[in-house]
Amino acid sequence: MRLLPLLLGLLVALPAWAADDVTLPKVTTRAKGSRLGGILPSAQPCPEGVPADVDCMAGQDYLGAWFWMARPKDWNGVLVLHTHDGPDLEEPTDERPARDMVQWSVWLRAGYAWAGSSYRAAGYDAENAAEDSERVRSAFIADFGEPKRVLLHGHGWGAPVATRMAQRFTTPDIHPRRIGSGKRPYDGVLLTNGQLAGARSFDTWLDLRVLYQALCGNHPAAGEADYPVWMGLPVNGKLTRDSLAQRVNDCTGLQRPPAERSPAQQKTLATLVRLSRVPEAGLLRQLQGATWGLQHLVWHQLGGKSALGNEGIAYGNNTDAALNQRLPRYKLDAPSRATLEGFSDPGSGVHIPVLSVHAVDNPIVFVEQQSVWRAAMTESGNTEQLLQLYAAGNDHDRLPDAQVLSAARQLLDWIDSGKKPAPAAVAGACSACRWLPDYRVADLAARVPERRPVAARQATPQVLSTPSVITPPSQPAAPLREALPAPASP
Repeated sequence: MRLLPLLLGLLVALPAWAADDVTLPKVTTRAKGSRLGGILPSAQPCPEGVPADVDCMAGQDYLGAWFWMARPKDWNGVLVLHTHDGPDLEEPTDERPARDMVQWSVWLRAGYAWAGSSYRAAGYDAENAAEDSERVRSAFIADFGEPKRVLLHGHGWGAPVATRMAQRFTTPDIHPRRIGSGKRPYDGVLLTNGQLAGARSFDTWLDLRVLYQALCGNHPAAGEADYPVWMGLPVNGKLTRDSLAQRVNDCTGLQRPPAERSPAQQKTLATLVRLSRVPEAGLLRQLQGATWGLQHLVWHQLGGKSALGNEGIAYGNNTDAALNQRLPRYKLDAPSRATLEGFSDPGSGVHIPVLSVHAVDNPIVFVEQQSVWRAAMTESGNTEQLLQLYAAGNDHDRLPDAQVLSAARQLLDWIDSGKKPAPAAVAGACSACRWLPDYRVADLAARVPERRPVAARQATPQVLSTPSVITPPSQPAAPLREALPAPASP
């Protein structure tokens, strides 16, 4: 009750886009009474799609993270601990790790054991997700026995989770009757299409929203309350995914065959792809992230402030001067940016072998993010522990089975021999993998310019594509607001 005057005062002070019935969307409630003690793992029928002759167990740990574990009858002694892509934006359930197990059933078919967590909470918190995943390893050992080897497999957004685990959890398990120390918890790390640029991974979303609104003007649409697009949606935004898809299709014809798009749609779509550098195949999904992903990030993890900005960035070239002049310019909140870096940047102090695989035409996680990851590993003195492999393809969610198993075999050989393989040798060992051993990744700044504090930025504006002489105005389109109070516990 003592908080009631404060809450009422905040409601009065909120701008129009946040003033109606302020209730946050559904998010994690970390300590519901029914899950305070967790649920001990127990044998369960394996999810449909998991191969036969596999033993499955499921449970929930004491912090609320659900997990599934599986061991094939012909287990090769290697456990693959999976850290999943795309953090959920609502309360995680046991369906998430079950779905991940099916998606990556190639491991079980090849004789590896598998384990994965839902993570305890919704949102982009790699550190908590790392802790949740480490507890699954302990649960696996308790019920299935100690593996000979443990590989971390981080896919997409799960990559920074896996790297933090490898950096943080290095102390051998304690066994009361064992003389001397045991082996380290993890032997190697396999990253697939990893989101490894940390906070910089999110900058594309702001650029895309700013450009999309300038070209299409329907997100927000006419008649809807205006709001700065760095927030994704207002705190109570009611937009549906179907509605967003329809708006995008109306403006660009994205979901129609190219021949059925109007000249105006063709021109708009081509301009949007050129300026944002987001491929057509990834536009809708990236806009979804730039809507609901940003909404969750801003309202649940950043206190209503923005860690993203586009001051001083010129989009396109000289022919795009008029467009640049009418674009809103947002000033990022430096403490919020630091917060975002704190829970999203990958760990770079990794002292075990790391093999990173990336599809070069990935439209969701740009391959150029690998340049940021390599720079971080180099700065921490761990370059010799990193092997980056590139492959032809544009599928973010799946890798060919041959690639996954070939990469795992190379990683295990590296662990056993202590000799890092050369990309050419890896390519020669798997003709079906479509490795590109001579590929050289460009710097991420060539595709998504790095944001820096205004005082540290050079006078020349950063560019998203080709060089430009445009110097856009640098005025925030809306004032930064104070953080909302945390929602009351249920």
